[in-house]
Amino acid sequence: MSAAETEDLHRDQNIRALRRAVGEAKAARPEILKVFLFGSLAQEKGKPDAGGELIVVVRKNFPDLFSRSPYQIFTRAVPTHSLVYSENEFEELQKDPSSFLAQNLATAVEL
Repeated sequence: MSAAETEDLHRDQNIRALRRAVGEAKAARPEILKVFLFGSLAQEKGKPDAGGELIVVVRKNFPDLFSRSPYQIFTRAVPTHSLVYSENEFEELQKDPSSFLAQNLATAVEL
């Protein structure tokens, strides 16, 4: 197996692990509406062991930053960073092409 094939295999394993973690999170917290993978892993750029950059959309309004914590998604197989948005925040930011969210959704993959 070539180095490129090994990298692809590792990347695919990481994405499968993220999909499993997202499925478990959605089962435990049905208010999670959508989860998107963005960044180098989603774009198949960079190292195959790149972490999972996640956008988590929740049917809930958040009074403060700490109330978003339960919606962070973790897996032992892949380091993750989750950006948690309420459904309303997501819809508003998605409309603004200059927002970080809108710019990254362009190349994101829904998990």
